[in-house]
Amino acid sequence: MEILVATVVLIAVCIVHTNTQAVEDAFNIEYYWGLRQNGVVKLHYKNKKSDWPRQPGYCYGALINWKHAVVPCSCVAYTQDSSMSSPWFQASHSTKVNAIPANDIMIGLMSHEHTNKEKSGQVGVTSIKLHSKCDATFQVDYALLTLAKKIEKSRMVWINSPDRDEYRKQIERVSIGSAIGGNCVIMRWVDSIPAPGGPRTWEIIESSVKFQHWDMCLPLVCPLYQKDGVTRYSPRDPKYCYSKTEGRRYCLTWVQEISLCDLVPGTPVFCDVGDIRGLMGLTHNFTSRCPYSNFFNGIIEAFDDAFEIAYDHLRVRNSEYFSKIRFP
Repeated sequence: MEILVATVVLIAVCIVHTNTQAVEDAFNIEYYWGLRQNGVVKLHYKNKKSDWPRQPGYCYGALINWKHAVVPCSCVAYTQDSSMSSPWFQASHSTKVNAIPANDIMIGLMSHEHTNKEKSGQVGVTSIKLHSKCDATFQVDYALLTLAKKIEKSRMVWINSPDRDEYRKQIERVSIGSAIGGNCVIMRWVDSIPAPGGPRTWEIIESSVKFQHWDMCLPLVCPLYQKDGVTRYSPRDPKYCYSKTEGRRYCLTWVQEISLCDLVPGTPVFCDVGDIRGLMGLTHNFTSRCPYSNFFNGIIEAFDDAFEIAYDHLRVRNSEYFSKIRFP
């Protein structure tokens, strides 16, 4: 009798766990409603690390599930600075980087920035998972954060397909279509010029960006000259310059008051091109530079590079359409 009761209890627990997991993974189109900036996360550092001179001030990322966000790996992992890639040094793929402790960072929403929720809206991080190909080159620059709880007033970013091969083809189409007439944007904070004696005000705006030929971004990753501006720079591996090693990067441009390469690391790029829409990738600038003030270009790393760590958390897999398709 006791064995029977224990078995029934175990079955009940399994059913509850299964049902709970199903709810946690369920697809609901309402999860993707709302302002885009409410799906953009802001990564806050609790302190400045003395052995990480290129540590960003803060980073952005994309909320792909209530408690999961993708951010640049270069925002949460590092090694000795001289061993990591820079515009004048190509690191080795064999040089590994180490993730910072999860409790060293907090996560909030971009939309909370410059508001009274900047600190009160933050949540902790329970784990950091680096992409297996994230190394000192940061050619694959993605990491997954698991949050302690859902961020208040957040929404998920739309991922147009859970199939990596299809997603790759879609981004290729977007890279062509955006130059012809598609709509790709980034979200950013701008401050208004205050009236004499008036308060400084901030607002989030959408700024249009367009894909262009990779050659236009070569000065970011493989400049002609060394830091002295005189000595020619000879890259060890030309394929690195043309993004032909690991990862998929694209060149973007815009006409604004700042360069795209100066944006907050991990700024998401959203596109609406025909029937393709949603997150295309995150801006990448840890290993690049902005060569001069009127250089408007910047680099995006395609989101399909993140599928290794993000796929299991994409709820679109369980939508009515995609749940009938088995992906390899």
